[in-house]
Amino acid sequence: MAEKKKRTKSAEAARRKIGLSDEIAPGRRMKLEAGVNREFDMPRQMAEEVSAAFNFGELAENLRSKPEDEARKVYDEFGRAVMKKVIELADEKYRDRTAEMVELVASQTGAHFPHRLQRYVELSVLSLRPEDKWNVTVSTTKEMRIREYSCVMNKALAEVGIVLEGLPCGASCIGGFIEAARGASTKLRVEHSAKLPEAGYCEFTFYPL
Repeated sequence: MAEKKKRTKSAEAARRKIGLSDEIAPGRRMKLEAGVNREFDMPRQMAEEVSAAFNFGELAENLRSKPEDEARKVYDEFGRAVMKKVIELADEKYRDRTAEMVELVASQTGAHFPHRLQRYVELSVLSLRPEDKWNVTVSTTKEMRIREYSCVMNKALAEVGIVLEGLPCGASCIGGFIEAARGASTKLRVEHSAKLPEAGYCEFTFYPL
């Protein structure tokens, strides 16, 4: 125990001597700008714009009486269109400090997954389905996993009689994720690893290639 305390004190003394900032390469040091406010949260206006552009009622009308293969195409197109809109707004009109830091870290470390992709995925859920319950359960450079415990899209479509057996609406999520990967310049494989009817939640797992 005494030896452990001695090593700890030695490490602390060395850190005090060089200073915490000296452990960081000069080109990577950052200082907060005095008097400058930085926005990290997604603005309400972004959610309003996305929600106004995409309507589950219109999606339902486009799906009425369509066979499964055509329905999946509609879902895929819907998901991709939503994500394209999210990326456009997130990287231009509503670009915030989070975006700046994600890009800075990616450029300095060379690690683009999962941070860039995760930002788009989270913003897409927050924008179109702000009341849904969801969580990113795994987020590493080798795997990302998101669970959606409720889905207003699934509920809205079921209420108007759209057949959701087999959960074809998952094609909308996957289509959006593929578009997000393109926006993040990331090659990946995505799996619909759990489905709402059986597991009580939808889970999507992402693996970089």
